[in-house]
Amino acid sequence: MVNAVKIRIHRAEACDAAVLAGLNAEFNEVRMPIALIKKRVRTNRKELVLLADVSGDVAGYACVQFSRSMCYQDDWAEITEMYVRDRFRRMGVGTALLSAAERGAAQRKVYQFVVLTGGRNRKGQALYSSAGYRKTRELVYTKDAANQQIHTIAAKRGSA
Repeated sequence: MVNAVKIRIHRAEACDAAVLAGLNAEFNEVRMPIALIKKRVRTNRKELVLLADVSGDVAGYACVQFSRSMCYQDDWAEITEMYVRDRFRRMGVGTALLSAAERGAAQRKVYQFVVLTGGRNRKGQALYSSAGYRKTRELVYTKDAANQQIHTIAAKRGSA
C-alpha cells in the first residue's frame, strides 16, 4: 500500500515570518529581518505569499507579484519565487504551489503569468512546461540600482 502524501497550501501570514525567513535563506541565500518579513506579509497588497507543508512539515513557498500598467486593462502576475526543499521534491509540492499561485492570481483577473527561472534550473523548467508555460525569446537585463545612485550623486557634484 502506498502512503498518501498530504500537501497543504496556505496563504502566509505575519506569524509565518520566521519560517519564510528560513526558506528564503535556503533558496536565495538572503537573510531578511523577521520583523521586515512580518511587515511586508501584512501590508504588501501586490504580493501573494504561499506556504506548503507536507504532513505538517514545511516543504516550500511561492511568491507572486502583481503588476499594473496604463498600457493594459488587466494586471499580470509574476511568480518571483518558487522553492521546494529537496526532501519534498517529486511529491507534487511544486505543482500544488504553482496551482495555488495561479488560482490566487486568477481572483485578481490577471491576463498573463510570467516566470523567470535560471537557465540551468532544469527541474523548474520542467515543472513550468508541464503546467502549460512556454519559453519565450525575451531577454532580461538587470542593473544594480545602488550603482545608479552613486553615478547620479557624482554627476550632480560635477564629477561623473
